[in-house]
Amino acid sequence: MVCEQEAQNDIAIRIGVTVNQPVAPLWADDTYSCRYSYPSGSFVLSVKEFPDVAAAAAYLDSARDPHTAVSGLGDAAFTVPGASVFVRKDTKVLHVDAGALPDPFGRPPVSRAEVARAIATVIMGCWSGD
Repeated sequence: MVCEQEAQNDIAIRIGVTVNQPVAPLWADDTYSCRYSYPSGSFVLSVKEFPDVAAAAAYLDSARDPHTAVSGLGDAAFTVPGASVFVRKDTKVLHVDAGALPDPFGRPPVSRAEVARAIATVIMGCWSGD
């Protein structure tokens, strides 16, 4: 879902910018990912699947330091410096890496960190059926 046209449309509406290159999904090492490219930068969305919740939680713990908790996104959500957001839902971990976007970005322009949180919110809304 994170790389499909519906997600692309929803993200474009949320951040006010459309991609300038096709979004091509990749599947490797239990991770589904894609790059959203714009004339001035890009971000990467990835979803890593785990065999159980404990393994997903352990993976998140390894990425968590330092972090800032984000409420209302999933079973566990946090940001890390460099404009990345991690969210766990069941046995899947969403990672939004907006570190290659300019700061600020979007229409209206907001910080990379705000863009990453907005993208995570869009994806989690899709996963939840919102």
